[in-house]
Amino acid sequence: MGRRKQPTHVTTASGHRVKSYSEAKVDNWFFENGYQTIYEPTIELGGSEFIPDWLILPNDSTVLRPIIVEYWGLMRDGIVADWVIRRRERYEKRKVEKEEIFGDSDSYDFIGILPSDIDSPSAMDQYLRRQIETLRKSAALRSVVCQPVYDAIAD
Repeated sequence: MGRRKQPTHVTTASGHRVKSYSEAKVDNWFFENGYQTIYEPTIELGGSEFIPDWLILPNDSTVLRPIIVEYWGLMRDGIVADWVIRRRERYEKRKVEKEEIFGDSDSYDFIGILPSDIDSPSAMDQYLRRQIETLRKSAALRSVVCQPVYDAIAD
C-alpha cells in the first residue's frame, strides 16, 4: 500500500501487477522479448522459502535452467526518500544473503538488477541480453562437462 493506503501496483504488458514503474520496465522487457516469467513465485532453496521478483522459465533456446531475477530497487543512487535510507542497511544485508544463496543454487541461475542497469532502454536491453547469454553458455557447458570439472574451469 502506498500513500493514503492506495495499492501501489502497476499492470504490465504481460498482465503482471508489479510494485513499481521500474519493475514494470523490466517485466515489459521480458514480455517483449518472449520470456515467460512468473512474478513473485515462492521457491524453496536450502530448506528456506524465498519470493524473488521473477522466475524466468526455461525455453528451447536461450534459457536452459530457470533464472531467478531480483531487482534491487532500493539501491538507487542520488536523492532518495527517508524511508529508503532507514531501510537500506538491512536491505543491503539481505541482498548479499540472497545473492549468495541464489548464486550457489544447483537448480536455478540468477540475475541481479540494479537501478543503474535499467537507466535507459538501451542499457537495460544490453545488460539483460548479456546476462541471459552468459547464463545460457554456462548452463550449456555444465550439461556437457561434469560439475566438479566445470567448477574448476569456471574460475
